[in-house]
Amino acid sequence: MTGGLAFVHDPHDRLPTRTQASDVELSRPAVEDHDTTELHRLIARHFELTKSPIAEAILDNWPEKVGEFYKVTPRALLALRKGSKSA
Repeated sequence: MTGGLAFVHDPHDRLPTRTQASDVELSRPAVEDHDTTELHRLIARHFELTKSPIAEAILDNWPEKVGEFYKVTPRALLALRKGSKSA
């Protein structure tokens, strides 16, 4: 990762064993928050451009499928955010 937030579609829950826990924080996103709204928009745009059946299936079952994603946040970014809040 290059310092930004990432979403990973992981319906088989394999990501926790394939990441460096000291470098990133993994969380399952909420159905409704700023990040997942952006994720939904990106998937919808991807579907619009590609007609991907996977994107379509995710969008058609969004409340259930959003729970198959992990939000991956670099710990360095979390530290930066924490530092800016305390300043």
